[in-house]
Amino acid sequence: MQNGALIAGLVSALALVLSLLFLARQTRESARQSVLANQLAGLEAKSEIYTTVDRILYKFLEFPHLRKYFYEGIEIPEFAGVGKDGDVRDQVLTFAELFCDAIERGLDTYRSVEPAANFRSPMETYANDIVTGSPAIRYLVHVHPGWWPNLEAWIERQRTN
Repeated sequence: MQNGALIAGLVSALALVLSLLFLARQTRESARQSVLANQLAGLEAKSEIYTTVDRILYKFLEFPHLRKYFYEGIEIPEFAGVGKDGDVRDQVLTFAELFCDAIERGLDTYRSVEPAANFRSPMETYANDIVTGSPAIRYLVHVHPGWWPNLEAWIERQRTN
């Protein structure tokens, strides 16, 4: 009887050790899968941002006269009511809003999706180039506080540095 209890205890201990080893292996595999999923999420987010910016840039093929308002520091046309200047102003502000949305998403992505952190430097460089070259973007962020909180904070940090 005592031998039976001893054998049962040994079998139970062996089963416990094997269960713990199996649990450790499952935990390690789960952690690996989680890291892979996060990396994929970061890559997907970056791809989505690039796609958004590409869609804006393709629109410059249709409206090439607007490019200078984002890359050459040209001021927004004054509001001239209805007509050519008013249309250009509205077009510039629409493009600026699209750029603000894309930059906001980019800044938010690298801040909130850890695997996208390696995207920080390119996104900040891009944001710096576009914001520096576009009075329209700076104007929109200024007149609509809170619409693009990450971009607004980023502009403020650039101003104080």
